[in-house]
Amino acid sequence: MVRETRARLVEMEPTLTTDQAAAAWEALYAAEGSDWFWWYGDDFHTEYKLEFDRLFRTHLRNVFLRASKTAPEFLNHSVIDPGTLSGVQSVHLPIRLISPMIDGMVTDFFEWRGAGLIDPSPPHGAMWKASDRLSHLAFGYSLEALFLRVDVKAPPAHTPVTAEWHVRTPSSHYKATFPLSTTGPDHFILWSSSAEAFQQVGRYTTIASQRIIELAIPFKDLALQAGQNFSVSLILSQEELEIERYPRHHAVSLTVPDRNFEARMWRV
Repeated sequence: MVRETRARLVEMEPTLTTDQAAAAWEALYAAEGSDWFWWYGDDFHTEYKLEFDRLFRTHLRNVFLRASKTAPEFLNHSVIDPGTLSGVQSVHLPIRLISPMIDGMVTDFFEWRGAGLIDPSPPHGAMWKASDRLSHLAFGYSLEALFLRVDVKAPPAHTPVTAEWHVRTPSSHYKATFPLSTTGPDHFILWSSSAEAFQQVGRYTTIASQRIIELAIPFKDLALQAGQNFSVSLILSQEELEIERYPRHHAVSLTVPDRNFEARMWRV
């Protein structure tokens, strides 16, 4: 990962400004620190191996963010064994179709009933810090659209925080961006990337923020059809650098529902 990132940075450097290049190299140097690799093998044990792995790959992703480029997909996959990751991901998948009213309120008890959940609070421990920004994070879908719900504990006190809802499809990588604020936003921007950089798809008003933030993206605008696989994750960034990611270790894998989805998921 370091070798590939360094090679790409060398290739990109002639096109970067002086400040971009300096910031990108600084992020790479942080990832090249020997302490990251100390914990990957079986020689040494730590309860925080997964956290070291996540932070290491965050530094490498920041190389591309500092260069205003899209981080390559391979940096989103942990070096740790996938079986180990599955046991620590606090994720519940959707079990029914939902159609929430996009009004920034929990309109009724059943509105988000059966939606997927991502626990925003990581396990406790000396190196872990529970999120002080989110109290609840839910996602789900109808046959026509993908939905996101974000419950913000408190608006950022100083530097604004941007939320990025990433959707990776078989043909492209999309993200919906909006400020993490309970006093807005009134729109989000949908971006698409099939190469190195994101291009704006459009401005959407299917978002509302009062007590919670709710948004909807039509599946057709993501070029997704019933039965196709895709993945989602939420990233919080500050000054264009990633500060938090949900889930922490790898994206949630999903399938666009069809008309038989609820029949397959039915349970007593």
